[in-house]
Amino acid sequence: MKNVITEPAAVTAEEVKLFRQAAEQGDPEARFHLGNAYRLGEGVEEDEAEAAKWYRLAAEQGHAEARFHLGNAYYNGRGLEQDEAEAAKWYRLAAEQGHAEAQNSLGYSYFFGQGVEEDKAEAFKWCRLSAEHGYALAQLNLGHDYYSGQGVEEDKAEALKWYRLAAEQGNFQARLMLGQAYYFGDVVEKDMTEAVKWLLLAAGESDAAAGFEQDEAYELLGEGYFSGEYSKEDMVEVLKFFRLAAEQDESVAQFNLGEAYRLGIGVEADQAEAVKWFRRADEQGHTEARFKLGNAYDLGEGVAQDKLEAARWYQQAARQGHAEAQFRLGQAYNLGLGIRVNKAEAVKWFLKSAEQGHAEAQFNLGNMHHEGEVFEKDLTEAVKWYRMAAEQGHAQARFNLGQAYDRGEGVAEDKAEAAKWFRLAEEK
Repeated sequence: MKNVITEPAAVTAEEVKLFRQAAEQGDPEARFHLGNAYRLGEGVEEDEAEAAKWYRLAAEQGHAEARFHLGNAYYNGRGLEQDEAEAAKWYRLAAEQGHAEAQNSLGYSYFFGQGVEEDKAEAFKWCRLSAEHGYALAQLNLGHDYYSGQGVEEDKAEALKWYRLAAEQGNFQARLMLGQAYYFGDVVEKDMTEAVKWLLLAAGESDAAAGFEQDEAYELLGEGYFSGEYSKEDMVEVLKFFRLAAEQDESVAQFNLGEAYRLGIGVEADQAEAVKWFRRADEQGHTEARFKLGNAYDLGEGVAQDKLEAARWYQQAARQGHAEAQFRLGQAYNLGLGIRVNKAEAVKWFLKSAEQGHAEAQFNLGNMHHEGEVFEKDLTEAVKWYRMAAEQGHAQARFNLGQAYDRGEGVAEDKAEAAKWFRLAEEK
């Protein structure tokens, strides 16, 4: 990952005036600060070209921070033409002066071959120097290098060490990596209490850039909570976090809180309260919450049973690609559950669900081709769909596939293959 720059305190117009006076007299520190003021638009109107000009003047006098920022200007094409080779040049000059962020950026340049020839070992060298200076982002990157064996021999324990150092400085990605390591137990001994600790920190991150990591942390926190793998104390902490985050309109937390009430895990089961939180999550477009609302109306849990309303919610989730919702909507159209029978719509949604690997949808398509009510009867196509469902363990599809082999319908007769599928159907 490229640099996350820690910005200096904002400056006033009066301070900019003083910086300019000193800068025009050749003071490199003042030139650097004037460049910052123009880059950030503090005390003066933002002007990236003017920022680059003052950074260059300071950089040519050997100012390490200015060299780093001039490298960034070239790398991002801010205030001058983008030039990765020039960026790498200025990163190197700053890096050789011990500038930790520049060392990380130079490592990044070598890693991806940006402005320099790709060289994973050289990338690792500069990243390590930066990490040893305590730069959290470099520590994270070094952890990645050790984890994947990029530029250095793979060493998961060493990776974990660097992730921990970055995590302790608040790096949200490193916190997620540590949480995952303790959760899965693939790098370090499984420890759910440690996993919860780091996942809560990752999920609670306020940085807008942490969206993906937050979602991953929420998913694991929910998975562990509902699987019963947490201690009673950890369950209490996670539920408390979900409740606080849900009140702040975090959709995954709202969904998880709804699930807790639906299943009665950590709280007394309350289907109406579950529906309330699913609705809150739905307001932010949460797909699974929309499916759960469809299920609630379908079964009459927490709301009055209403098949038409169920179909409406299934449709919303189905349009977002939810495979089970697509199947349920297909069934509603196929059987007239709350809506008019529409076989063409049923086939459309069964196909969407089946293409995502939904075994029941695949089985239904097999039946449709076998019976010839919707499609022209096609036993070969029926066998294709039965096989796909059967290979996922669908018992009736296995039996039907056995019958196809036994009778030679849509496939060459093969009594041994038929016996195999009949046996598998019984096992299921």
